[in-house]
Amino acid sequence: MTMKNEVTLNHGEWMDDGWTVGTAVCDGVEYRFNVKHYEEPSEYGIRGGRISKLWLSRTKSFRDTILNYDRGWERGYGPRGKGEAVAAIYATLIAKFN
Repeated sequence: MTMKNEVTLNHGEWMDDGWTVGTAVCDGVEYRFNVKHYEEPSEYGIRGGRISKLWLSRTKSFRDTILNYDRGWERGYGPRGKGEAVAAIYATLIAKFN
């Protein structure tokens, strides 16, 4: 039995340019993410953390972007009001990479 809003991350290695690319599955729905993160926290990171860029979408297309942080939240693409599944994925990404 799967718990509601349980998130599973699948991703490759942390690339030399700082990016990690992968998928997040929540309640049987797959999302795609790209995260640029560093070894040390930064003033440009989410909440002063290690993630300086984060992108989340249900497809490979940037037209379907759900979340987009690029040293600050892009207007309309922050995590508030995106639903429980996106909130759970966001929290999982923050816990893992930030």
